[in-house]
Amino acid sequence: MTRLHTIGLGLVALLMVSAASNAACAAQDVTPDTSTHSMGSDTTSGGAGASQTKVLQGGVNHAEELPGLDDALQVGQVYSDDLLLKGSTQGNNDWFYIPPWYGGVRHAEDAMIIYRYDYQTGSSSSPMQRQLNRQNSRSGYQRDRNGGIWDYKHVPTIQHVESDLCNAVLYLKRVTPISGSDDRIVIKYDEVSISLDKRSNKILDVVQQEQINTTTSPMPGVLRIDVSVKCFGWDGKPKRQEQSVMMANIVKPFEQIDQFEGKDLRPLFRDYLMSHHLENLVPLDLEKKAQ
Repeated sequence: MTRLHTIGLGLVALLMVSAASNAACAAQDVTPDTSTHSMGSDTTSGGAGASQTKVLQGGVNHAEELPGLDDALQVGQVYSDDLLLKGSTQGNNDWFYIPPWYGGVRHAEDAMIIYRYDYQTGSSSSPMQRQLNRQNSRSGYQRDRNGGIWDYKHVPTIQHVESDLCNAVLYLKRVTPISGSDDRIVIKYDEVSISLDKRSNKILDVVQQEQINTTTSPMPGVLRIDVSVKCFGWDGKPKRQEQSVMMANIVKPFEQIDQFEGKDLRPLFRDYLMSHHLENLVPLDLEKKAQ
């Protein structure tokens, strides 16, 4: 999650994004994973039993296992973006409502890692380790007729990260709002991170990731982002889990974004509201164009 996260997922991403790169979960540790998520209790004790009883704040749990990936994404294969995008749904038009304090551009500098668990060894720790996690993330693109702010799910998204040792690819394939209220929003991100040999572009390691972000605002203009990342192998078997806490400041208030990556978001937003029987929320200027 050390990438500069500028996509508006509340990440990606923390990202960001949001969101930022979670390729750190890969065995090569190309980019240090600083994902965070709050728990009912953040103290840990060793052993698999302790991990199995941990419940994320709000009762949200990670999957026990994930489906395996395509054989073409195994270690040793030559990588191309088409391997990830194959079978994905392009051109999705999906939106979700966010609390007003969550909208805008936020900036974070670092994260505090509070918990790690290794599924292969059964060992856990509470490192309380501060790690660089500089990122900018945007949330919120359009306002409805009542002034409510809506975020745009522009997925799937692929980001490439370069480092001295090897390259990495972060594929964000799904964004799922879990819950939202006036004082809390919980969002789940499904990602795949791949480490690549710089010379041959062959795959060195593949990690599937579930990232669950719980964001609150303890004071105006300040966000606490609690994130839990659970990493799975190419075969979907769990590998490790990490939880940390990140503080962010709103550095730019929400402003409506009408053009994004060559897309006109206004008619897309109108179409989404109308297709979900939310005609009463269509902005007046868009309602007239629809008639």
